[in-house]
This record gives sequence, structure tokens and C-alpha cells, in this order.
Amino acid sequence: MIQLLPGTAEGRVLKLPSLSLWGGVDPFSGRLTDPALPHCGESVKDRVLMVGEPVGSSSSSACCWSCCTRAMRPQRSFLAAPTPLWRWAC
Repeated sequence: MIQLLPGTAEGRVLKLPSLSLWGGVDPFSGRLTDPALPHCGESVKDRVLMVGEPVGSSSSSACCWSCCTRAMRPQRSFLAAPTPLWRWAC
């Protein structure tokens, strides 16, 4: 694992094999909307989000920002591989 930012996390883990933020997460409610996901309908809010394969385009950052401004973001995010498209504002 590559540590991008220092810190620790505690909380309920939400582990997903893959996730596209744009279309996979409702930025207004923080709920997973992709029916292919095993936890569809659950919220990312205050969860420790673990994603095996982040999927998406540069629009993912817009979804992240929307979740953050509405206090719907995860507590922490862990990705199997670093990607510049996922940046959760804390």
C-alpha cells in the first residue's frame, strides 16, 4: 500500500471491488446507486471506504466535491492504487 497522506481511521468499513463516483454515488445523499455494487443503497457518509478498482473520469472529482459540501463524504478512503481523480476534501 502507498500512503499518500498521513493519518489513521476508525469506523464501519464499506469494501467495494470497484466504484465509479460519477453515476455510482448520489452526491446529494451519499448513497451508492450502481445496482451492480454489492452494497447498492448504502451510504458512504462517515464510512471507511475501501475500493479495489476506482473507475471513472475527471468528473469523479465533481462528485467528490458535491459529497463534501453536503457532508456526505466517507470518513476515509483507501484505494488499491493511487489515482489523482479521487480527492476527498477533509
